[in-house]
Amino acid sequence: MQASICESARRYRAADPLLCWLPQLLLEASLDPTAGILVAFNTVPEQGGELAYATWLTYTGQFYAIEALLEYGSHRLLLLERLADLSSAVEISSHRPGIGKTFGAIALEVLAALQGTNTAQCGLKER
Repeated sequence: MQASICESARRYRAADPLLCWLPQLLLEASLDPTAGILVAFNTVPEQGGELAYATWLTYTGQFYAIEALLEYGSHRLLLLERLADLSSAVEISSHRPGIGKTFGAIALEVLAALQGTNTAQCGLKER
């Protein structure tokens, strides 16, 4: 799971063309696109575009779910379907029976590594 979180963060920081819509959307939602990391991203082909599912983690530890319809090819934002604060719903545990660390706990560890000196954990550098 850590590798997946790191890959999402790396894609965002590398300005992946598939994510070109995200910084502006974050700004419009009063979220600083430079003060957080993308911790999950996936797209599903839909009629009329690609449905993008993303999770943004702010530097203050808030998780946001994003669902957006993107134009095929250009990845231009067509419709924001959902932007919601998930912070109270994200489980954060380092010792969950049968699982160990939860997604929330791992995402926060990656965030802490990127804010500290251990950016090599994900092969990332601060912008």
